[in-house]
Amino acid sequence: MGRGYNACMDEPGVYLVKTARQLRELSSPARIAVVEAMLGRGATDAGEIARATGMSAETVRYHLGRLAGIGLVREAGVRKTGARPGRLYELTAGRVELAPDGRGPAFRRELARGGRLMLRLAEREFERAVQRSDGHEPLLSRTLGWLTEEEQEEVRAKVQELEAYLRERGKGPASGRHAFALTVVGTPVEGAGRGAPSA
Repeated sequence: MGRGYNACMDEPGVYLVKTARQLRELSSPARIAVVEAMLGRGATDAGEIARATGMSAETVRYHLGRLAGIGLVREAGVRKTGARPGRLYELTAGRVELAPDGRGPAFRRELARGGRLMLRLAEREFERAVQRSDGHEPLLSRTLGWLTEEEQEEVRAKVQELEAYLRERGKGPASGRHAFALTVVGTPVEGAGRGAPSA
């Protein structure tokens, strides 16, 4: 994803989520789909995004407006095709990250809500993949470990490497390639220390 208030662009190509409002706007499966459709495309119009997502162009324009309101999307000119010129849009960043200092009560509520919505989206995608019989099996895994703070940072770095790998290949449909979604949840687990192996 990406967001684009200049105030949020603390690092080139990265949109930092600092407010509950930003999280609320991003916690929409439809807006997530719009952003995913825009990744790697450069400037594009609502019609192209509508074809990629299955939404109507009017619905896409609504979500583009909401994303522009928090700076993730900006207008990028006009494409003159046919009788009506089409307005072009582009992402302001290629990646969205949570700012380390945005942790008030409202922010945390929106973060929990966004997490639930993203997990429901992953659940629906997983169920559809299980029902298909096209030879492309979904992945399902859970692993529990006991990590130091430094080791947790190592895990975060490895997840970011994997995300970068997928983004690099997420330039849209191509021969022999299939859409593949990765949803990652890594969290401290209360009470898991009971019965943990001793060092």
